[in-house]
Amino acid sequence: MKSNLEQKSNESVVNTLVGENSLLDTSVIKIEIYEQEFVRIVSLSLKMRVKSDFELIRLEFLDVEEYGFYSSHNYGNHIERYKFFKTQIGLYYISLDPFNEVMEINEHDQDFVISKSVKFEILK
Repeated sequence: MKSNLEQKSNESVVNTLVGENSLLDTSVIKIEIYEQEFVRIVSLSLKMRVKSDFELIRLEFLDVEEYGFYSSHNYGNHIERYKFFKTQIGLYYISLDPFNEVMEINEHDQDFVISKSVKFEILK
């Protein structure tokens, strides 16, 4: 059964994307990086796994402090490991290709975003 949930923000996003709704075994459909009213935004559209309550979602990271993405023709868009958490200083951190799964920022993590807030939207 699909959820009636339409939009969440900040800590509730981190708490929503657990269990069958986690980002494991999802696919990145689109990455957008843009600025709106002097606020840097990184938006990730994701196709969720079959057992999730959601089919297609968007995570929008607002007031981005740092981000880094790498891609090559051999690089897939399937998420096999990730970390997503609120840091001790109140920032939101996601890595879709972490060096390890310890819930802390690691300089070797890849495909990451650090932001002051995050929004979650169900697209489908």
